[in-house]
Amino acid sequence: MAGLDDELRRHDWAGFARGYNGPAYAKHKYHHRLKAAFEKWAKIPDTKMKRGEASGIFLRAEK
Repeated sequence: MAGLDDELRRHDWAGFARGYNGPAYAKHKYHHRLKAAFEKWAKIPDTKMKRGEASGIFLRAEK
């Protein structure tokens, strides 16, 4: 599984799926599922947070 970050950076879904899931990736269409998930989440903007705000969320959740 080493070295799969290059495939992700290039959006090489088939290469990533092959490296992660093995040769059966195509049978299960993992590369298509990865591409669809990326396209879905790429449309959603990141949440804007102020510096230090994220740590406060975790502190409040623990109470």
